[in-house]
Amino acid sequence: LYKIMEKLNLIEKFEGQDFHTWQLQMQLHLIEKDLWDVVKSNSTPPTGGNELAKWNAKDQRALGTIGLGLSKAYLHHVDFTKSTKEIWESLNKLFGSEAEMAKTTLKQHLYGLKMEENSKMADHISKFRSLLNQLAGIKEHVKDDDAKAILLNSMPKSYSNI
Repeated sequence: LYKIMEKLNLIEKFEGQDFHTWQLQMQLHLIEKDLWDVVKSNSTPPTGGNELAKWNAKDQRALGTIGLGLSKAYLHHVDFTKSTKEIWESLNKLFGSEAEMAKTTLKQHLYGLKMEENSKMADHISKFRSLLNQLAGIKEHVKDDDAKAILLNSMPKSYSNI
């Protein structure tokens, strides 16, 4: 269990932002643990016997791995009575590229972004670009002119002469 937790610590828990990156990291982790075959979209469990028991055990390990990769605030989005494949698809519908909630949340973060007076410009630009990249990752592109206006609006008063 310690080794599993140690590996999971390399993957940041999903906390409602940057689902695409979290999903990719989790997929790679499941592949490394030889658990991805119970999650991928074209997977079907065996019909019975010892192979089905092995599949179910693998499914439970994958389910636990995904569950441990979610922050407490997002555990309620998961119905742990379902298969890992169903849970993966459900998370993708809620937060993935088609999710309106993800678009709205990212836009809210982008438009509400404010740089503190004593913050580093590089850190602020990094957050700003990350939000733009996340939006682009879900096919929600921000026009350059709009991005410039949002960035300028996010600056503190000390930058008002820009």
